[in-house]
Order: sequence, then C-alpha cells, then structure tokens
Amino acid sequence: TTTDCVYDGNLGVFGGAIRNARDSAPRIESCGFFNNVVEQRGGGIYNVSGASPRIVDCTFVNNQAVIVQTLNGDTVPSVLICGDIAETNLARGGAICSVDEARPIIIGSRFVNNIAADGGAIASLFAAETTVMSSMLQANDACFGGALFASKRGQITTVNTVMARNAASVGAAALCRDNGVLELINCTIADHVATDGGALEAQFGARLIVRNSIAWQNTPASFVADAISDLTVRSSIVDHEVEGLNVMMQDPQFIDAMYRLAATSPARDAGSVNEIPADVHDVDDDGNRCERIDIDIDGTPRFQVEDVRGTSNCDAVIDCGAYEGSAAHTRGFIWGDITANGTIDTDDLVALLIAFGPCDDCCFADVNANGIVNVDDLVQWTNEAECSF
Repeated sequence: TTTDCVYDGNLGVFGGAIRNARDSAPRIESCGFFNNVVEQRGGGIYNVSGASPRIVDCTFVNNQAVIVQTLNGDTVPSVLICGDIAETNLARGGAICSVDEARPIIIGSRFVNNIAADGGAIASLFAAETTVMSSMLQANDACFGGALFASKRGQITTVNTVMARNAASVGAAALCRDNGVLELINCTIADHVATDGGALEAQFGARLIVRNSIAWQNTPASFVADAISDLTVRSSIVDHEVEGLNVMMQDPQFIDAMYRLAATSPARDAGSVNEIPADVHDVDDDGNRCERIDIDIDGTPRFQVEDVRGTSNCDAVIDCGAYEGSAAHTRGFIWGDITANGTIDTDDLVALLIAFGPCDDCCFADVNANGIVNVDDLVQWTNEAECSF
C-alpha cells in the first residue's frame, strides 16, 4: 500500500513514477502524480502482466507520454506531434497506461492537463481491462483519444465520471479502435472539440457503449463510429440525432462548471437502474459486492430502499449523467425480484422463463432493460440471485 505520497518530475520509459507487474495488486491512495514524463507508456503509472492496482483518490496533473521521433530520427522531449508520426508512436497513457491483461481500478481520482500521443490521461491495450469510477478527466490532450484510449482488445469501463474539455485530433474525449471496447455508464461528456470525428469515436472493429449518460456541447459530434464498429446508446441525452433506446435531444441544463444539473433538467429521472452495473469493486467500501453501484460521483445515493413489496426495477428511476439530484423520490426494490414479493426465489426464475420474448415498455423479467427477455436476462438474474441467497 502506498498512501499520501507525491511523485513529481520523474523520467522513464515505462511508468514515470510507478510500474506494477506480474499479478501485483497494490493499493495506491491519496497520492499526487505531477510533471512525470516517459518516452513510451504511462507518464505516471504503468501496469503490465496482469497487475491489478487499486488507485483511490489520486491526482494526476501535467504528466506526459510524448517523447517522439522527428522525421530525421532525432528525439524531441515533451512535444506532442500529431500526423503521420503519431500513427506509429508508442507514447501512450499520459497518466496511466495498462497492457497485457492488467486490470487497474481507478476510483475518485482527477486527471488534468496530461498529454500523450494516444490517451492523454489513460490508455488500455492488449487485453487490459481498466475501470474508472467517480473520477474527473479534464483538459487532457492527445493525438488519439484526448482522455481515454482503448485498442488491441483493451477495454475501459467508466462509471459516474465527468469528461470535459479534453482535446484530440481524433476522439476528443475518447477513442476505441482495433477491437477495443469503451463503455460509459452514468457519465457526463461535455465541451469537447475534435479536429476530426467526434468526442467519442469507435474505429476498426471497436465497440462504443453509452448508457445513462449525457453527451452535450461536443463539436462536431458527440458519437462517431465507422462502418465496422458498433455504437450502442441507451437511456441518454445526446446533442445530435443518434439511434438508440430512450435517447433524448434536450438541453440537460448544467448549472455550474462541474456539470451538475438544474432541478428542471430533463436528465432528472431519465436513466434506468437496470443499466447500473454491480459493485464488484466495492466502490463505497461497504464490503457489499453484490449490490449495484448505488452512489454518484459525489457519493450521493442513487436510490433509497424503501418498501420493496409490489415494486420492481420498472418502478425505479435515476438521473442521467455523473450526478444524482435526489434519491428520496425513488421507490426501492430488490434486484431480481421479478414477482415483486420482497424476496428472490424460484418463483422469480419461473416468471422469467415464462416471459421469454419481446416485452413492451418495461416488463419485470427484462432484467437488463433492453426490450427483450432472453438468456442474457437469465444470466444476470442468476448473478443477482447468487448474491442474495
């Protein structure tokens, strides 16, 4: 465990301040990473070979992975050069870079003014799985993926996070490409300008998934996906027309520079609790990994458990974006209680199997709220039941 440390002005090739390798699982908490520079990957932290650090309440400012080669073969430190050179540049992850099945968990952290050729703040490559929760990513800069970059089967899952004013030639906020996966749940993505494409972009067989989120004031567009990539948008507010389930084009009414919502915002109660993932990483440190993530970026409850009998996931609503206005109005329920009798039992399993097929609006058995009851709902219900029994 590393706590209350400051890493400032370090130089390296892989990991300017810290390198985690070989299935290590350190806890890095309340640390600051400032002005660290690497020639290739991870200006602040580099994770490799199955490392799974837990990074909590840390700050990353002015870290760089940008030492590149000029056309005549000379190296130019601390200069971001985009164009043909960036296509083969290995400078990735201005703050954090993870590769080779590394699985970092980042909670409650800030990333500001970090720079890299790929992924100004965070890069995830070669089957690495990066999770970012309740964090702020602002004013980071890159050639590809201003804040986030997922490529070569790398994945990034981002929950309850604000991404704002990042910049890049392609993917001003984030870029996934080459079979990379980028998933954003209850995120706010705002005020980005891309030289080419959009704020969030998917290329070359990548998958971009956006749920319960707000994408607003992004130029020239919030979402862009090429013909061989997948874009899925559900229960979100977007600033341009995009195909998806429960997608609205309405001003979310931000009231401050942190992108909190006005009381009259259409983003209030516009999200679906079914889109909230399980708290497998125990974000709130309460020891319960079976519950869904039930707090927002500030730690405000997303919902309150009241009398669960007669209610279901169809009755509960939450706000879109990283912030929850108030959970007091939200009716409580038990995850997977399809019969709404206050407990999870075999009756729920029978009800789910009987309901297989399309469902209108919201039916109790549609556990993942995608409009159809199928094997995916059965798998998710089984996971919920294992936690409850």
